[in-house]
Amino acid sequence: SKDELLEACRMAVKAAEEAVTQEGRDNPVNRGLGCTLTFMLFDIDRAHYAIGHIGDSRAYRVEGDSLSQLTRDHTLAQESVDEGRLPPDAVRHHPFGHILTRVVGMEGAVEADYVTGVVRDADRFFLCTDGVIRVLDEPVIADILDKSASLEAGSQRIVEEANDRGGPDNSTVVVLSVG
Repeated sequence: SKDELLEACRMAVKAAEEAVTQEGRDNPVNRGLGCTLTFMLFDIDRAHYAIGHIGDSRAYRVEGDSLSQLTRDHTLAQESVDEGRLPPDAVRHHPFGHILTRVVGMEGAVEADYVTGVVRDADRFFLCTDGVIRVLDEPVIADILDKSASLEAGSQRIVEEANDRGGPDNSTVVVLSVG
């Protein structure tokens, strides 16, 4: 059920927090280590999905030749947008666009966002790290996915394009297709 998916998400976030925190304890060089986390769980039999999210990696639903963002960044710039102090299109190039307000590995439990929805036949989902979204506009990503011969080819092309454009961070991509 939807509640079971959300509980599985909560358990996954807790396990990730414990693993990152333990890594910092076990290896002093990694003390204070933090990371973002964005993942999806599916219950295909009941046609539902759930997303767990912390940080500035993102999840999108691919709708034809466009992307619909399903997660909200946890950055100082996004908070400024939410408070009406910045326009939404300023986040990508704002100096505070990379300063995270939530990460896995902070002292104590961090609050994750959870998103649930209905899975439709032939749905596609796109998950990526900030190294991709900071250099590639969403229409460019959607166009690459639309014109690629396979999900694997599209994923590889997006990572290559992000790296070619000087991606400032790691470029990780997951593309999922249902049905």
